[in-house]
Parts: sequence; C-alpha cells; structure tokens
Amino acid sequence: MIKKIIVLLFIVSAFIKADSTYVYPGFYYTNGNYSNNDYSNSYAFYTSFFLNKLAPSLSYEKVIVNNSNWKYDENFFTLGIGFYVDKSFLKFNYGYIYSTYETPSVLNNGGMGYGQGRRKSVNTSVEKNNIFNGDYILYDYFNYGVSYTYQNQSGVLPLNVNQLTLRFERNFNYNFFVSLKPSVSIVSDKRKLYSASLRLHYLIFPDLMLKTGGFIGERTYFFDNDLLVFFNQNETQKYQIWAQIDYYLFNKVTLSLSYQHTNFSDYSINYYIAGIRSWFMF
Repeated sequence: MIKKIIVLLFIVSAFIKADSTYVYPGFYYTNGNYSNNDYSNSYAFYTSFFLNKLAPSLSYEKVIVNNSNWKYDENFFTLGIGFYVDKSFLKFNYGYIYSTYETPSVLNNGGMGYGQGRRKSVNTSVEKNNIFNGDYILYDYFNYGVSYTYQNQSGVLPLNVNQLTLRFERNFNYNFFVSLKPSVSIVSDKRKLYSASLRLHYLIFPDLMLKTGGFIGERTYFFDNDLLVFFNQNETQKYQIWAQIDYYLFNKVTLSLSYQHTNFSDYSINYYIAGIRSWFMF
C-alpha cells in the first residue's frame, strides 16, 4: 500500500512543470523519561517538497519504549500531498503504524510465568494503525482552518478514533506568530475528549527563534498534522507544555533544541528533543 502511494506521488510530481523544486529535509532524536521509570528513544526523518503549487511530504519515525516487563517497538510512516489554490491550502495525509509488544515468559516445570525457570521465550503481539487526515487552511489577515482525522487500529487494542481540529492563527510581521487550535476526539471505547492548544513563535534575533506552547483539556491517540507527530498512548493525555529554540547555524541549516512535559492519567513524560533541518533547491 505505502509503495503504491509513493510511486503515485512521484508520478504526479513528474507531470507538473516547475522552474525549481525546493526540498526541506529534517532529522530529530527524542529521549523520553517516564515517571513510572519507563524510557524511550525515537529517531525521525521528515522531508517536504515544494514545486509550483504542489507540496508533497513524507516521514518515518522509529520509536522504542522499554519497560522492566515489556518492550514496545514502533515504525511510523506518513505520506502527504498538499495543493495551494489562491489563498487556500488543502492537504491529505496518510499514516501507517506497525508496532510490536514483546513480553518475556519463562517455562518452569511445565508452566508459563515470570521467575526462575529452565527456558525463556518472548511473546510478541502486533498492532497496526491506519491514519487518514484531511486539512484545509484559508490564509488571510487571520488564518482559518479545519482538520479531520480518522484512525483504525487493530491488534492488541482494536479501536477507531475520529478527531476534529479547528485552526485560528495570526502572523505579526514575521516576528511573532500565534496559533490556537481547539480539538475534539471521539473514541470507540466511549471517550469523548476536548482540548485546546496554543502555540507561540517569537523571532528574538535574526538567527534565533523561540517557540513555546502546550494544550489543556483531554486527548488520546492525537495526530498533529502540522508536525506529523502521533501520540500513540491509550491513556488519556491531560496537558502538555513545551519550549523550543531554533538557531540558524549557517546558510540553510537550523539546529532545534526542545523540551516537552506531558501528563497522562497514570504517569507523565519528559521529552528532550534535538533536531537539525535544512533546505535546498534544484
């Protein structure tokens, strides 16, 4: 399925005449420290393109979460295609997650269980998630937008999620940016969750930008279609605060350092993120 979409994306791109093609690659590493002593590592690669009024994108993220009793291994792929029409931008994203849970088991006197035993084995459970997202933005004095996401998860915990997000934004002379995004998520397990996120950008110096934000309310399985980030936790997310510094190292290369604290119903996570991104044209 993913291979077919990639081929189609490049076929469409090949038939569009463009004077120049802009490419925006980025790589990010994330370390997560959990209040329940779990820990995680994530490696993510993102690439977006711009040619005429077409804006394709793709990304891949590898996430590993370690617990004393289990290990979670996630592979997250996204593909997107966006179109600029006058003051409007329309984008469609498809995401696919393939993840495994590994739990050790011990064969002891003919029975399975944790503890001392003669032989050890690993039980592996598979989980898959298909994510479909559509996003519309109208650029004006204020930016207005609406985004809809549908998720279908199968495997360890099968469920469906419908997510609707509105967008209200303003860019003040390219030095100060404000974004407000209220959202509602309806989960097939009967949860109906409301939240609102705030995002601020401030250009301190020509080569240094400060970004900060967070959200209040409740979320679960939340897909951020701007950052192509998916919070793949079943527990209800209660709030989030974060801060980021972007430093323009030299021509076409930017270093990003970020801290994020997010609280769930049963635990909290501190994320430490380092990334580098660039752009070039041909």
